[in-house]
Amino acid sequence: MIKYINQLSRIILASVFFGLVFGCSQQEGVTAPKLVAALPLTGDLSFLGTPGKTAVEIAQKEAEKAEMPFDVSFVDTKANPKEMATILRKELDVNQNKFFIVTLSGPSLTAAESVSKDEALILSIAIHPAIPSSDQPVIRFCLSAAQEGEMLVEHLSKSNSRIGLVVSRDGATTYEVEKTIVPGLQAAEKSIAWTEWFDVGQRDFKNLAARFTSSPVDEILLLGYGSDFPSALSSLASTGKHQSLRIIGGIGFVELHKIPNGFNADQFSFLAPAFSLGLGGEKAENFRKRYLDATGKMAPYDAAYTYDAAMTFTGLLHEGKSKPKEFLDVLRNHTIQGVTGTISWDGTGEATTDIRWGTFDETGNLVPQS
Repeated sequence: MIKYINQLSRIILASVFFGLVFGCSQQEGVTAPKLVAALPLTGDLSFLGTPGKTAVEIAQKEAEKAEMPFDVSFVDTKANPKEMATILRKELDVNQNKFFIVTLSGPSLTAAESVSKDEALILSIAIHPAIPSSDQPVIRFCLSAAQEGEMLVEHLSKSNSRIGLVVSRDGATTYEVEKTIVPGLQAAEKSIAWTEWFDVGQRDFKNLAARFTSSPVDEILLLGYGSDFPSALSSLASTGKHQSLRIIGGIGFVELHKIPNGFNADQFSFLAPAFSLGLGGEKAENFRKRYLDATGKMAPYDAAYTYDAAMTFTGLLHEGKSKPKEFLDVLRNHTIQGVTGTISWDGTGEATTDIRWGTFDETGNLVPQS
């Protein structure tokens, strides 16, 4: 199996070493499996789907250069689990496609619960901790909210300060808070002063300001979608009592591109993929450049994970794998090196990825925290 680890690492590195040719063991005359990329291409969350589509297209071009091409079909989930269920049945029953990249927790949960090991393979870019399990044909290609939660608990438990939780009601965050963070902090005898829940897209945080004013804390754990953070932080700043407040957070902070108004850079500590903090070496830099050339924008971390998933698919495809179970057997309990760094899977397909503590520099860039 070490052979496969080395091969997969070399395959993903193909985008760096142009012209590198890999032996193709695919049988002549046999139609190669197609990859179906199920992404939110329309609707409110299309801004999350478009980067994934670009990443797969970049992977397709690089795979072609490395003489290990793959065919891909893009389908629109609209970020809707019911739409994902419809897509699955059509692709499996009508189009006979068995290999899927699926982004976002809702569609990924639906996909994971709807197919058997022998029926399909789901390469999931979603953080919900309920994905995957040993009886699901799922390989996660990003950090898990459980991994994030455990690291947050370890960090927060080192301080005796009272903490307030400001957390989103989205499914993945709710699961992380209720199943990992609160039990972990309670076990560590860390004092939770209060918990303020908010809805995705919420803009009115007057209740948060009132709660913080009446019951001040030294630390706040802020979790959810980064697009909701400016309103929450603005509410805290409006109290005038936030100057010494420490803000600890998770992956949502990578969506911010400047220091929130009223705060200083040194007030923030958050977990982020190493890729988002400018780390990853030559492989990551090459992907960032290709993405920038294609879009004029900086590559988000989920696009990088999607790229790694697509390149891993075509790598195994050109090593002669053609059945979902064959892919599962290779990837479970193994490690690869992608543009996002090291990804290691356990026997269920759960991933441990390269995530680090980060903060802002004085200009608002995301940087590793020393």
